[in-house]
Amino acid sequence: STWTEQISPIATELYSVSAVDDNVAWACGASGKVVRTTNKGTTWTNAGGNLPTTALLYNIFAWDANIALATASPTAGNYIYKTSNGGTNWTQVYLQTGGFGNALWMTDANTAYQVGDPVGGNWTFLKSTNGGVNWATWATVPTTQAGWNNALMIVGNNVWMGTNANYLMYSSNLGANWSQQTTTFTNQYSVWFNSATNGLAAYNALNMTTNGGTNWTALTSPVAANTAGIAGTGSEWWVATQNTTVHYSSNNGAAWSTAYTAPDGVFYHITKARTGNTLSGVRNNGRISR
Repeated sequence: STWTEQISPIATELYSVSAVDDNVAWACGASGKVVRTTNKGTTWTNAGGNLPTTALLYNIFAWDANIALATASPTAGNYIYKTSNGGTNWTQVYLQTGGFGNALWMTDANTAYQVGDPVGGNWTFLKSTNGGVNWATWATVPTTQAGWNNALMIVGNNVWMGTNANYLMYSSNLGANWSQQTTTFTNQYSVWFNSATNGLAAYNALNMTTNGGTNWTALTSPVAANTAGIAGTGSEWWVATQNTTVHYSSNNGAAWSTAYTAPDGVFYHITKARTGNTLSGVRNNGRISR
């Protein structure tokens, strides 16, 4: 893969990136910052609109060039914001006192999900059926654990969510029922599935599954520090660590090499376009790698 550094209009933390296709991607971060590209990253523009500077935006999910959801978790609680006009204007569509909103996902233009840390002894599992305008409890599942921002993956009816324990939360029926999938390490910082069966989970080690998460096995891992994100397709995998390195495997994790070393900063997240071949990574200094 060929990597390029792209010009970002900001120099502060970017915590999350969501790539719609090879042309359109959004990223969010500290101080209510959102940036967006619609031309393969040739230019990134500010798309934070009227978001408050107090909003610590830890996760974003973009449906297209106009519609995006972002979650913010300052000390006051779990906020969800929505834009329908490319980031010119944002509307606060949800506020939950306490907890921490970890990740958002949309399965179509109307159906959206949020997972987050527990409130009242239960996971924060929220669902919207009108594009994020209104939110209701998706499922009631007790826990004493917590999750991680960006650590959510939905493939078909399968849902995986990273936790700070030695397991992933899993549902095979879009949240109607939940179970735990045990891994070999604690803290599932990142999770990604190339299909409904073939997945990778990571913290400062890597685990792979070939049966949808029923069993997880340790890989000989290139990761010596916390991971920032995973992306993949087919038998190929890219793992970014919370430094300047992106690792690559072409054979389902049997062997790894260095795919890219960023010139500065620390990776906070990496993702693959839902349609297309583009990988996007964001860092703590506002920099973006493609």
